[in-house]
Amino acid sequence: MRGESLSQNGKRVELSSLHGPEVKSHPWDSMLGNSKPEMSALSHQVPADYYFVEFHSLNKLLETMEVKDLWGNHLFSQAANDAKSPEISARLKQQLAIETNPLLRPFYDMIVEGVAATGSDLYVNEGSDVTLLFQIKQPEVFKARLDGFLDSAEKAHPDAKREAGTFLDVPYVSLTTPGRDLNVFSAYPTPNLHVRSNSLTAFKHVIEAIKGKATSGTLAETKEFQFIRTLMPIGAKEEDGLIYLSDPFIRRMVGPEVKLTELERLNCYNHMRMLSHAALMYRTEKGQAPESIAKLVEARCLPDEFIKEAWSVRPADFIR
Repeated sequence: MRGESLSQNGKRVELSSLHGPEVKSHPWDSMLGNSKPEMSALSHQVPADYYFVEFHSLNKLLETMEVKDLWGNHLFSQAANDAKSPEISARLKQQLAIETNPLLRPFYDMIVEGVAATGSDLYVNEGSDVTLLFQIKQPEVFKARLDGFLDSAEKAHPDAKREAGTFLDVPYVSLTTPGRDLNVFSAYPTPNLHVRSNSLTAFKHVIEAIKGKATSGTLAETKEFQFIRTLMPIGAKEEDGLIYLSDPFIRRMVGPEVKLTELERLNCYNHMRMLSHAALMYRTEKGQAPESIAKLVEARCLPDEFIKEAWSVRPADFIR
């Protein structure tokens, strides 16, 4: 949220004063007992209140994404009654500056030992944060390839801005375009670990987990996830990957902060769609792009309420 308070019945209410459902967790400690299951290295690197998707093979992750793209987009269109395809995978790969050349797939598992995706909520279609973590077998080969993707993305986007920074003694590089079509934060906290995120806030939260400074702790440290790993041990032949939503993550998902943030996303998305359609209507009727939102309102392509908002964008920017 842009602010820390919101209006409720005409009164300002501090966001921190709102609380979501507080369902009691299972007694994970007693359920775990003296068991000490093996935990993956990547589960030690993600915050306990983020979702966790882990694959022991990069190829298996790519195959899963392809199946999702083949069938998931059709199911999404039917469920949402929307003919548009969200193309989430393609959008994220572009945003994170990652290429998946089919000719290179035989080499992927030679240089990557494991890969995980994590994030603060599941509203990926609207544009939520996604952070990828790679456990690396051959650091030099991997770094040359992944850094090459950044260089290629920078050349393909003349308006991209590259910056360098440091967080908790971890140097990182960011590459961002004004429209966030490209928006990536890339770092190597250790020689055998690569982190790549489309959100600086999420990137820093993951780095805090890696450095042992996350307020929520890491997923591997929780009795909850340790117990789950006694039921689904690492190395089981039937496991290609694992998707896990922890109790702290579920509480965040149904809590006021995430719900209100998603509401703001949807409002912004709806306004952008309205501007785009209005600009297209104006161009169809007038034969030229609109100069301002006022022109769209004057031509009755937008309702009068839009003129009251302090928009800082031109409608023509949303014509693709």
